[in-house]
This record gives sequence, C-alpha cells and structure tokens, in this order.
Amino acid sequence: MGRIEKTVFISYRRTNVPWALAIYQNLTIHGYDVFFDYQSIDSGNFEKVILENIKARAHFLVILTPSALEGCKESGDWLRREIEAAIDEKRNIVPLMLEGFDFNSSLVKEVLIDKLAVLKSSNGLRIYADYFFEGMDKLRKRYLNVALNDIALHPLSAKSKETTEAKKATVSELAPVETNALAKQEKFEFNYALNRFRVPILGCIQAGEPIPIPPNMDFSSYTIEDSIDIDISLLPTKEKGKELFALKVQGESMIDAMVNDGDIIILKPTQDARNGDMVAVWLSDRNETTLKFFFKEKDKYRLQPANPTMKPIYIDKSESLVIKGKVVMVIRKVDRISV
Repeated sequence: MGRIEKTVFISYRRTNVPWALAIYQNLTIHGYDVFFDYQSIDSGNFEKVILENIKARAHFLVILTPSALEGCKESGDWLRREIEAAIDEKRNIVPLMLEGFDFNSSLVKEVLIDKLAVLKSSNGLRIYADYFFEGMDKLRKRYLNVALNDIALHPLSAKSKETTEAKKATVSELAPVETNALAKQEKFEFNYALNRFRVPILGCIQAGEPIPIPPNMDFSSYTIEDSIDIDISLLPTKEKGKELFALKVQGESMIDAMVNDGDIIILKPTQDARNGDMVAVWLSDRNETTLKFFFKEKDKYRLQPANPTMKPIYIDKSESLVIKGKVVMVIRKVDRISV
C-alpha cells in the first residue's frame, strides 16, 4: 500500500463554524494534523497562511451546505480560491455534503463550471447531524485512508508555522461541539434550501431616547433559539448574505419612517454608515443604544428621530459612538382590529 497521510485542511463558510470545529475536533482526537481558519487570520498574513497550509496538507475537506457555493460566483471569493488551490495542488478533495446540498441544484450548476467543475466529480461524503460520528468513522476509514504517492507536500514558512500553531492552540481550548449544535445549523441550512432565511433576534432596541443596554448584550453573537424566518426573495438583492441579525423595536421615535413600537428590524452588521442611513448605534461611554438616522456633521454626530415631537441627539466626536448595524428591512407588527 502507498503512503497514508494524516494532514487535513478544512474549507468552510464562516456560518458553518460548528461543523468545521466538530470535524476538526474529531479528526484531531484520532491523530490527524488539521488546519482550519478559526477566528480570522489578520489580513496581512491571511493569503500566505491559507495557501501554504493547503500546500502543506494532503487532504482537502470542503463543507458544502445549500448556500455554501453562492459566493463562489465572485472570482475573489475565498472559498472558491481555496478550492481552486486544492485542485491546482492535486489534493485529495473530499466534499462533505450536509443536509439539503444538491450538486444538481441550479445554484450549484451555475457555479461549478470551468476549473470548479472538478468538485462535483470528487468522491464526496454525505454527513448528517444525527449520524455525525458514523459519518466521521466513514470519512477516516474510507476517504482519508487512501494512498497518496503522487501528492507533493510543501513545508510551511516559519511565519506561517507560527500562525498555524497559534490557531491550533486557540482551538484546542474550545469545548467539544455538541451534536444538537450541528442539528440547529443543519436546520438553518435546510431552510435556506427552501428559500427561507433564518435571522436571529438578538434583543430589543429603543427607538426613543437612548436607554442603558445589558452588560452582556452582544450584537455579533449568533443564536437561532429566538429567530425569525424570512423568504429570501423579500431581502434586498445585495443583502442576501447570512450575517444579518434582528432587533425588536421599543418606542415611537421612528414612526414617520414606518418603524413602530413592536416592529422587528433586520440589520446588516457594519461599523460604517452614510448620512441618512438608519442605524443601530451603541454609545459606549454612556452604555446606551438607540435606533436613529445617522448624520455626520462638522464637529459632532446627529442622531435624527423620525418623529416631529422629538429632538435629535447630538454626540460630540470626542465621545464614543459605534455603529453596530444598518437597517435593511422592517417587519411590521399589525395590531388586531376590533369590529
């Protein structure tokens, strides 16, 4: 039998962190040397570290969900670049197909052309959350236990090795991923396959005067315990990414913008805004948050309500103001009408 390699690179979308981490932990326990980009590498080293790790590892696992390949339409998309690098380096490419992924879907067919067409001819494995450990056994014994005499592995540079080892140390401290977390992600992606997009509701935001926020409020956290499903077709075309979040509105300062008390706003995480954008703002010096139209003036910021009975809030530029998200959609609460 030829040379058996136990070096693995995991390619995945950020929204599939639970799956990537669970696969990493399982393979590592069984003696594999695994790399995946957990918590992004700094931009200065990103390309070098990623591409060197692909060249240094024999096996290339790519996690495929119904939406995973959507961004691959763009030539600069990093999942696409990772797959192309693995193809160029003639790695043992194993597509890990999760619930709802279909090589025959119109989205996938549209993307897997030219060089990427190799992906659909690779020996793939379908994995389900309920049978995760059985799937991993099959992955190790059948898909990774293969002779790879023709694969040339390249050593990491000193800097890339340092970064790689630091990433491994960080990941090794994380708690094991529970299968119920995989099931939640699986359901999330299955909804996407049905053209439904699940957006987590992270809490409430005041649409009146700023109010104190809880100390544990984290706008970037992800949970689907409290969420709302939206038909993908209703979202603005440019906002079909999967990092949106939702907040429930309290107050009436934005009523002239058709945002009422009890409505749910869908936001795109961002720290930048143009004048006139409706944003969720965190005033960290005051430990307060609010929903307003944003305007940058000469020496201050103006947070403008959409209610003629309320005055704007002015924030000196010396004060801390952090934009946490820009509103891309409003879901109206309709009160029951008595007849």
